[in-house]
Amino acid sequence: MPPPATHDLVSDAVLTIFGRSKARWASLGDEMSAVFRENPGLSPEVRRLVLVRTRELVARLRTLDFAIGSELRKLGRARQDLARWLALEVLHGRLSPRAAERRCPQVDWEAVHAVEPRIAAIENPLTRLGVRHSIPDWAAEILIETFGDEGAVACASALLESPPRTLRANLLRVGRDELLDQLQAEGFEAKPTRFAPHGINLAPVSDVLGSPSYGAGDFEAQDEASQMAVELVAPPPQAWFLDLCAGAGGKALGVAATLQGEGRILATDISSSKIGALKKRARRAGAFQVRAIVTGEHDWPPEAAEFAAEADRILVDAPCSGLGAWRRRPEMRWSLTRAEAMELPESQLELALRAARSLKANARLIYATCTFNRRENEEIVDRVLKEVPGLEIVKVVEILGRRRAEAITDPLGTFLRMAPHLHGTDGFFAAVLRRRDFP
Repeated sequence: MPPPATHDLVSDAVLTIFGRSKARWASLGDEMSAVFRENPGLSPEVRRLVLVRTRELVARLRTLDFAIGSELRKLGRARQDLARWLALEVLHGRLSPRAAERRCPQVDWEAVHAVEPRIAAIENPLTRLGVRHSIPDWAAEILIETFGDEGAVACASALLESPPRTLRANLLRVGRDELLDQLQAEGFEAKPTRFAPHGINLAPVSDVLGSPSYGAGDFEAQDEASQMAVELVAPPPQAWFLDLCAGAGGKALGVAATLQGEGRILATDISSSKIGALKKRARRAGAFQVRAIVTGEHDWPPEAAEFAAEADRILVDAPCSGLGAWRRRPEMRWSLTRAEAMELPESQLELALRAARSLKANARLIYATCTFNRRENEEIVDRVLKEVPGLEIVKVVEILGRRRAEAITDPLGTFLRMAPHLHGTDGFFAAVLRRRDFP
């Protein structure tokens, strides 16, 4: 338990971040950074606790509201947030019910502390899973469809855990072994990732972005499953690579490192701020063959269309429901409604079809998401195969080899399928399609 003064500092910062974020479920990272800038005197230990506790508070929001019950609606907005924070501390055993009562006497804290029997009594299995593991019912339904009852519980539980801080060695600057030695010399407990050949795992809240290695451009922060998607691009020497939904560019930079500075890379996104961040990251990484441009939501500028027709590899890392990333982005649990989630496959299909129809002979499309939902994954691949003649699946086992692929694919080795409870990574899906020839 932190001393009282530290606990108060953490409580104030967490409640400030939470209050700002839930107004529009903005990125917790942005709000944390803002609060840390406003409070430069916070010690590294306080900042670490703020990061961990804020993620816990946001991730467990549904469970906390259920534990507090109808009394929550009787409180004003600020008192509601305080009650949620106190409930989090009580349920984790960091605060006694009596101590919580002194700060918020309107709530029955003994009932909060003994909430598990009430959860167990919920008859609807989707709602019971959703309340216990703090996910919406529609997400609980997807987990059960994908993993079965026991697997859904294991996955939902893993999505509540703090993820490791995962890095990818920037091969334009340094190899993984050398980077491991550097980080260990800088005081970090670093170890190789299990599946990604250039990945390194650190403790979840390691402040590695202030390290000399980061300043030198020796690594990028990238989850291990995302690194495996980069592996599936498998570009030939001097390849032309198009990243259609590049975001801040993690995968584009990974491919640039694979190509060792050769070839040509065009990264596109509809967000000008993400493209701006990508350009900065590319300069720091020394990935000078990467060009980044902003595109429209439903159309390409001529440069992108012309590049697509010549590209050897096109990546569509499609905007998705994001269930697999909920460890890192807990606010995503509450920022998407069931209706919005159900609408996503149509926009994903549009992106995938546009890319597939642009493929030249023998070029490949890599379709990827960070979700478990078959309607956003396998069903999109099936529809693309039906609507675009001349395509075939390239199995993951053909790209990675059986030894590397068997633990991270379906039984036939066809698709990349990774999940936090099975692999310790974010949840991820990827498929590779190749155009045999023009029809």
